[in-house]
Amino acid sequence: MNYIVLDLEWNMPENSHRRVRSPITLNGEIIQIGAVKLDEGLEEIGEFNVKVRPVFYRKMNKRIEELTSITGAELEHGESFEDVVGRFRE
Repeated sequence: MNYIVLDLEWNMPENSHRRVRSPITLNGEIIQIGAVKLDEGLEEIGEFNVKVRPVFYRKMNKRIEELTSITGAELEHGESFEDVVGRFRE
């Protein structure tokens, strides 16, 4: 059996007044999907690390940028969420 260790990085609005509320309340948006694949002995046998171009929260929250070191400029060149999830599932 193999294991997947998944790490998601999220961006969020600077304050609650900028939160997306339609069509649903969206507290944050995934901006990076990272993962490692481990074998039964917990040895790394694969990795995945892709930045996701945001749709709803395009302006980076300053606190999130400090924590992740991901900039808005980097995300402009990211891939769409749909494409990244499709690649991850493969």
